[in-house]
Amino acid sequence: MNKHQKQTSIMVVDAGNSRVKWQSELKSGDKIRNFVAVSDLGDIEPLWANLRKPEVCVISNVAGPRLEKKFVSACFMLWGIKPIFVKSQRTCCGVTNNYYDPHSLGSDRWAALIGAHDLELGDSLVITLGTASTVDVLYSDGNFMGGIIFPGLDLMGNSLSQETYALRNPNGRDSKFPRNTVDAIYSGSMRATAGAIEAMRLQVLIDRGKSPQLVFSGGNARKVAKHCHKNRSVHDNLVIDGLIRVSRDLI
Repeated sequence: MNKHQKQTSIMVVDAGNSRVKWQSELKSGDKIRNFVAVSDLGDIEPLWANLRKPEVCVISNVAGPRLEKKFVSACFMLWGIKPIFVKSQRTCCGVTNNYYDPHSLGSDRWAALIGAHDLELGDSLVITLGTASTVDVLYSDGNFMGGIIFPGLDLMGNSLSQETYALRNPNGRDSKFPRNTVDAIYSGSMRATAGAIEAMRLQVLIDRGKSPQLVFSGGNARKVAKHCHKNRSVHDNLVIDGLIRVSRDLI
C-alpha cells in the first residue's frame, strides 16, 4: 500500500441477508468494525455518526432496495458523499468472472472472490457459510470457474423444524452417531454441508491434478471447517476484504 492509501479513509459495508457489517479505515490508521442484524436495523445515521468522513464508501448489498435507499441517505446526510455499490463484472482486481452472464453473480460472492484472490493461495474453493452457503471455484490465475449455492447450516435445520410437525426443536449438537432427533438434524445438516464442499474439492482435484486450498468465511465457517480437508484456512470476512481491495483501486 502506498502512502496516499494509508492516509485515505475508506469505509466498506457488507449488507447480507442477516447482518449489515462495516469497517471504517481512519486517516490515523485506526479501524472500526461493527455490525447490526438486518432485523434490528432502523436508521443508519446514529450507528455511523461517530465515524470520520470517508473519502470513499463502497457497499455490497444483497439485502434489497430498501437498504440501498438507507445507505444512500445516510452517506449524504452524514458526509455529503454518494456510496459506490459494487456490482459483479467480467474482470476486476485480477479476478475473471466466467459466469455466462457476469452481472448476475451476487455482489457478495464477487467481493469474496476478490478478497480470496488477494490472499494468493493458489487454486481455491472460496466457501462462505452464512444464511446461504456458497462454494466457488477460483483458480490461481484469477479465473472464477463457477460454484454452488445451497441452504446454510441453520436454514437446513430450521426448515425441518418449521415444516415438519414432529421435529419442532432445531437445537442439536454434532455427534458421530446421533442418538436423538435434534442431534440427528444438526449432524445431518453439518454432513450435508461438508459433503457438498468435499464434492467440489474432488472435482477441482480431478480437473487440476491437485487439491485446492479451502478458504472459509462466514458465521458458520469454524464449525464446518473442522469437518473438511486439512488444506484450509478461515478468514473473518472475505467480503469486507474484497471490498477494501476494490476501494483501493478507486482512490
